[in-house]
Amino acid sequence: MANTYNTPVDSPRPQPTFPSPTPGDPHRVHWPEYLLLMADAVERIAGDAECGLFIANHILAMHRQARLMGAVSPADHLAKAQAEADRQAAYVRALEEEAGHWALGPGPDAGDPDLGGWGAHPDDASMQAWIASPVDDTWMN
Repeated sequence: MANTYNTPVDSPRPQPTFPSPTPGDPHRVHWPEYLLLMADAVERIAGDAECGLFIANHILAMHRQARLMGAVSPADHLAKAQAEADRQAAYVRALEEEAGHWALGPGPDAGDPDLGGWGAHPDDASMQAWIASPVDDTWMN
């Protein structure tokens, strides 16, 4: 998107310094390298300005993401990033559903304690543990 706030209407449109990457074109840079060039250009233009460094860091993060995903174009990058976000959301949703199945119940403050499937009070439950010994493996019940 072009910023036309400070550009006169009749001025010619500047040519891009880095041509847009085209998948399979050996004369143009690949998408991850294009992002790296953009981050360098933003940082060079901004100097030590905080805003420019902030934007450059975000472009570098997109560069790393594109390289890791193997994205070859902006559309491919967007599609792969969305698929990864959907996969992560499904994983978290599955964890939350599984945690709902293992809920411990009302707890000891609610009167009758529910120990989440143990079926008895802690005094009635048997205890099994290892007695730590470097020589022998002895069980305690």
